[in-house]
Amino acid sequence: MLNANTKKKSTFIKLAVSGIGCFIIYPAILLVIVAIIGFLVFSYPYKAFSSAVLLPELELPSDDDFWKLQEKELDTEVENSGDLLLSFAEYNAYLNRVNVPPCCGYALQRVRFTRENSEPVFYLAGSGFMQKILNIRIEFNKDSNSSIPKVVSYNKFRVPQSGISKKISDMFLTKLFECGGEKSINKIIAANLPEISGDTVKIKRLSALKK
Repeated sequence: MLNANTKKKSTFIKLAVSGIGCFIIYPAILLVIVAIIGFLVFSYPYKAFSSAVLLPELELPSDDDFWKLQEKELDTEVENSGDLLLSFAEYNAYLNRVNVPPCCGYALQRVRFTRENSEPVFYLAGSGFMQKILNIRIEFNKDSNSSIPKVVSYNKFRVPQSGISKKISDMFLTKLFECGGEKSINKIIAANLPEISGDTVKIKRLSALKK
């Protein structure tokens, strides 16, 4: 009788130890597997996102370019012209009108424009998401009416054309572009995308341009 009770206790202890072991070991193994997969999947995007990329060589505006921009605006009002023809430097002076307060964890400092492969490309220079430098490169699709860029890069990380990264990026840019009201990216840029002809930029004369 004593031996039977001893065997029952021994069996119970073994089952308890086995159950506790399964409860701890299996989740630990699963956690390690998930961590390894996560590292393999997200290590490159995070490294690229965290690697600051400097802006390319741009035609930055001088004081003279700001004066020329104002003169051309006045001329279009007098002539009742619908278009405004600007040099690259004058257009960058125009982009100084974008004034976006810190929004969605991102602090935009300035917007700059350049031409790459005959297409207009914009650079949002700023910081956020624990990155001291987070420069965003964007290209719009001029053939669509969407204000969401077709190509987006955060520092060295280029957002895929589909998937969860694309959805998160689109949601973030939608909010960011709306910030600032009449001085937002939507009003100053997305609603008035430039046309490049040689070394000249053509945009519409909108109310946002008027003083």
